[in-house]
Amino acid sequence: MAIQRSTLHATSHRWNGCVFVGLGNEVAAIIGPYSHATLYRSMVKKDGTRMLKVVCPECGYTVRTTAKWPAVGVPSCACWAEMEVSG
Repeated sequence: MAIQRSTLHATSHRWNGCVFVGLGNEVAAIIGPYSHATLYRSMVKKDGTRMLKVVCPECGYTVRTTAKWPAVGVPSCACWAEMEVSG
């Protein structure tokens, strides 16, 4: 499987999509089927977030921050209201 220089774009040096797919198909034909279990998106555990939601009760402006910063001091909103940390 020789790759010719003409398959690269001269200005950007990026692979042409069709050429890349063609090479991928050639590799798949050479190595054969890959035995694996069926993958389901529902089986993948979603990562939680460590971010806390901070909301302004006056205007509803919302930001997310780590637990460190509310411990230092709750931020003020642009409308000068004290923002509230909501879990």
